[in-house]
Amino acid sequence: MIIKKTVRDTPAPVERDRGDDRRFRLASGAVRRIVPKRRGSALQSTILTEMRKPQRGAGTIARGYCRLRNDGVAVLLSRWIGNPLRFNPSWELFDLRLWFDGAQELCECLLETHGPCPDAVPRGMPPRRRQRSAAPCP
Repeated sequence: MIIKKTVRDTPAPVERDRGDDRRFRLASGAVRRIVPKRRGSALQSTILTEMRKPQRGAGTIARGYCRLRNDGVAVLLSRWIGNPLRFNPSWELFDLRLWFDGAQELCECLLETHGPCPDAVPRGMPPRRRQRSAAPCP
């Protein structure tokens, strides 16, 4: 499917459906073409002693990625989660500012490694208030 958009000063969300052809018209009139090829996630490191089993103080670093073609050039965008020293800025490529969300990929990776989110609040912990999240647990 061909999706056409005009680039503005504010970010525009774009789904990463494999094979879709996105064409962005710049203020100069030039058109940039982005075609997503593959997306996924990978566990980089963890201190879990046993996968998919709750563990107090467990830490995991995961990476979400998206491979795409930007005007025919292969590009790999990566986003890290779980590393407090890592901020994920946007990239400026071919006069476009791209920011890879990666929430879906990272949520899938954490679900696979840590298991589903517990329904009950652990004993001794204050109850959590319901809140909206960019990547809710499935």
